[in-house]
Amino acid sequence: MNSKKKILLEIIIVEFLIIVAVSVSFIPTLYYLSLASDTKVFPLIHNNHPDYYFYLSLMRQGFEGKWLVVSRFTPEQFPPQFVQTFFILLGHLSRITSISLPLIYTLSRLVLGIAVGVATYFLLVVFDKRRIVCIVGLIFVLFGSSFWFVKDRQIYQFMTFWTAFDARERTTFLPHHLLGTLAIITSIIFLTLFFKFGKKKFFVTASIAGFIGTFVNPKILANYFFALILFLVLFI
Repeated sequence: MNSKKKILLEIIIVEFLIIVAVSVSFIPTLYYLSLASDTKVFPLIHNNHPDYYFYLSLMRQGFEGKWLVVSRFTPEQFPPQFVQTFFILLGHLSRITSISLPLIYTLSRLVLGIAVGVATYFLLVVFDKRRIVCIVGLIFVLFGSSFWFVKDRQIYQFMTFWTAFDARERTTFLPHHLLGTLAIITSIIFLTLFFKFGKKKFFVTASIAGFIGTFVNPKILANYFFALILFLVLFI
């Protein structure tokens, strides 16, 4: 098989795996949509109900043209602030495109879920040029879960409370989590390229991506530090 056919086969396999993972992740959403009728409405609720409506309230304020937002789920009074920035941006995007807030939210899950899958494969390729190893690694990332155990003749999974261990849920999870993950993966990719080739532009890009990731989702900062420590152990 010549190199062009190998590349084409690689692209097909990677696309297939990512599409399967994203499709499986959207099964609950599609199922509830199928139950909608003239008397039933499914407003594309995702994950925790109160959180979902909180995110929509932030998007609504962006839709209204605001960049500084407040929480509409508390009686506390405080000045509008530039927080939860990605949802503000999604609200502005909803206004510009005339697409409803719930649909923009759902489309962001879809697009970012695919983007994270693609970025993950690029990260694997940067670390290991053997394509079969990268494809197997992508399978583990997309479909891997925590360990299972048997108790009282029933099968349980460790740490089910943590969404990151649920292959179905994490693939198209919360939009700001996905964007944060995408930015951190991008940062590590360019940091690796910087150490390999020594070009400053790679370090600058890695720094910008890392800042975006931690700014959009500060919770991911702990994961980023852990990844950086592991990275330094491997490369220095």
